[in-house]
Amino acid sequence: MCADDCENGHPNNCFWTSFSASGLKHKKHLPASNPDMSRKTTGMNAFGHFEHPTIAMDRKHTFSILALFAAAMALLEAAVVVYMRRLYYPENPLDLFPLAFLASYDPILELAREASTIVMLVTVAVLAERATLTRTFAAFVFTFGLWDLLYYAWLKILIGWPRDWMEWDVLFLVPTIWLGPWICPSLIALLFVLWGTAVLLSREPRVLTPKGIGMFVIGATAGLVTFFQPAISVWWKGGMQALIAYRPGTFWWWLFVSGYAAMALGLWSCFWSSASRTKGDSATH
Repeated sequence: MCADDCENGHPNNCFWTSFSASGLKHKKHLPASNPDMSRKTTGMNAFGHFEHPTIAMDRKHTFSILALFAAAMALLEAAVVVYMRRLYYPENPLDLFPLAFLASYDPILELAREASTIVMLVTVAVLAERATLTRTFAAFVFTFGLWDLLYYAWLKILIGWPRDWMEWDVLFLVPTIWLGPWICPSLIALLFVLWGTAVLLSREPRVLTPKGIGMFVIGATAGLVTFFQPAISVWWKGGMQALIAYRPGTFWWWLFVSGYAAMALGLWSCFWSSASRTKGDSATH
């Protein structure tokens, strides 16, 4: 009946469904007179692919679950850090420098704790998004970025720290100590949240190209160097005792800004690269 209606020019639209190895695909024959109106009323994306309403709902549902997880995990991390600061800095939990905690903390336990944090973020990202590697990566960086931003927000609420925009923090301990102004990882986290949101909620397929990935890796490497440099240079010159007595000094802003720009260009390239659109388009067929 449906096929006869299509052949005879019946105004009703014709649907057919086919099963493939990749899952259920929906295609729709649309009137050629007004494709823009048809696209608006049927949920077609810019590539002419029909998008079922449940797909959009699933996309928003996944996004909301990731955001909720990041918020809860940020509160958990902030609570642990508050306890640690009160333990290592009982007189003033707001002053991290000099790094007195290095004289008594358990490095194996602390490394395991922070490594477990990354494992949890990766696990949630893989469970949430497995359609493409780009979407899985977007889920990871979105969750990571929102977790980091909300972590500082919770610290501000719980103990009133950070006290200013340029205050230094112990950013991470894997594989070595990361030091720098807290605003720097927060800017990276903001980039991750914005890009991850755009990819996860996009109706069009987005694919990171090798060129985009390479640019991102170069920028991320530059950012890591800026965070590693303060502790490594002090330790190299004076050992652990010099590192324990360390107070914030100079920061390689020139390298951080350059690396940040490279990361941003690498990530956002999937939105204007014709190559990524072509690959994403072919991947849907």
